[in-house]
Amino acid sequence: MNDKIINVITLLRGTTLCEEYPNDTAENITTEIYTQGNCGNFAKALSLMFDGSCCLVNDLSHVVSSINNRLYDITGDVTDTYTVKCIISDDELIDYIDNYSFEERGPIS
Repeated sequence: MNDKIINVITLLRGTTLCEEYPNDTAENITTEIYTQGNCGNFAKALSLMFDGSCCLVNDLSHVVSSINNRLYDITGDVTDTYTVKCIISDDELIDYIDNYSFEERGPIS
């Protein structure tokens, strides 16, 4: 199942397709969006797809999806990176959804 989850994450995140312009890809902006404001959106989607749960990790500012005792975010399997602090309910998840702002970020460069 881990391979299937990683394949879905890679498909959604995108990859660096051009070595000549490694920063000119969807991967960079997608990763930024889902690690800096919309992590709850991604964790919820992944949890719905694979019957997981959303969890707050480390300093309680990042939400990941817990599936079969493994942790995932837009970067992939992050089990060895984060420690679960608590499972988060749908009501609590609202604080971690749709918080990314292109206006606050400024132009993509």
